[in-house]
Parts: sequence; structure tokens; C-alpha cells
Amino acid sequence: MLPFVTEECWSRTPGARGLMATHAPPRPPGPRDEAAEAEMAQVQEVVTALRAYRSSRNLPPRTPLLMSPAPHPSVAALDAVTEAPAEAVPTLVATLLADGRSILLGTTAQDVDPEVERARLADELATATGEAERARRKLADTRFVERAPAHLVDAEREKAVRYEAEREALAARIAALG
Repeated sequence: MLPFVTEECWSRTPGARGLMATHAPPRPPGPRDEAAEAEMAQVQEVVTALRAYRSSRNLPPRTPLLMSPAPHPSVAALDAVTEAPAEAVPTLVATLLADGRSILLGTTAQDVDPEVERARLADELATATGEAERARRKLADTRFVERAPAHLVDAEREKAVRYEAEREALAARIAALG
């Protein structure tokens, strides 16, 4: 039989305000491991990129993938990803992460049609170019820069840099495909 916490049981917990107003029991205070948190955030970002890659190519969830640089051990175990051999790296597709890093991805079955991949990359390049231009126009508008809260202006600056880096990475990948 599974234990269930009811309002009656919870109300007997010292300091409880009521179960409906509580999302979870309070965590005991303790030191935070910021390095572990940062590592987990990077793992989550890579897993998100892997899933987006599979989704954009209509691949099943556990389709084996190659990745360069080598995946974190937990990513490799969770998502059927192995390190790409050196000879496969030129055929892989760049995926830009939020912090400006990029990873190269590809399927283990090298059945990617270069023409289809080139067209897909051209679409992504057009999107990145448009977004970079939109951010630059917004930052060129003195009324926006003067009146908007600083965090919004900073976010637009980061967005412009990120899309410009993505644009350059995509152009390089298209050039590499020939």
C-alpha cells in the first residue's frame, strides 16, 4: 500500500501551514554545491539540444548519435550518444548552446543527405540572420535603449551576440558541406 500525505497528517507536522498552500516539505538548510549545479545545467542544455536535433530530423528518441566533443558520461548513458571519431567530425552538424559553446551532432548511420542538410542549414541561417538583425535594430533605437529596463537591454545585447555567433557557425557548416 502506498503512503499518502493527507491534510490531516500534514497539519500535525510542526510548523505546517496547510498542505494546499505548500508545494513540498521545506528542505533542511545546507551548503549548496554550485559546481554540481553548473554541471547539471550544462548536462540539461546538451540533452535539450540532442532532443531538438532528433526532433528536427524526425528521429526516434533513442536513435544513437555521435557527438563532438565527447559527451558527459551521464548524457552518454541517458541519450545513446557516443564520441564521434575524427573522420566523422566534418560530416556532423553544429548546434549552438546558450552560453556560446557549440557541439557537433550526427547519426551513427551516416545517411544524411548533404542537399537536405544544406537546405535545412540555409533555413536556420536565414532565421539566425533575421533574429540578429532584429536585435541590432532594436539596440539601434535610442528610445528603446534609454527607456527600457537595463535587464531587457542587456538581454537584447546577449541575443544579438548569440544569433551572430550562430549565424557564423551555420555559414561555416554550409561551407564545409560544399
